[in-house]
Amino acid sequence: MRANSVGFAAVLLLAVSPTLQAQRSAAPAARFELTVEGHTAFLAYEQTNDTLTIVHTEVPTPLRGRHLGERLVDFAMDFARRQGLRTSIVCPFARTYLRRHPPSSATP
Repeated sequence: MRANSVGFAAVLLLAVSPTLQAQRSAAPAARFELTVEGHTAFLAYEQTNDTLTIVHTEVPTPLRGRHLGERLVDFAMDFARRQGLRTSIVCPFARTYLRRHPPSSATP
């Protein structure tokens, strides 16, 4: 995991034991990654001062069917909530998933 110049980095250990790393580069575009068995699934996002935009979610073929894309979306939504950010969903996968599984409105 790397941190940018403001020292941001977050790690969430998942129940199955892969590590989900929130990495944010100095550029406005960043991604959350989940690496399992040498393959990396990711959710690309853009962040402004008040909004997190979910742009794209991609899961390599060998990792499909394990609900990793869903975990990435859940993590991104939780990240936005904890940072006090509004969300904008551009990614078709994330949009469909969130329609079927609306995020909890619980506070941390």
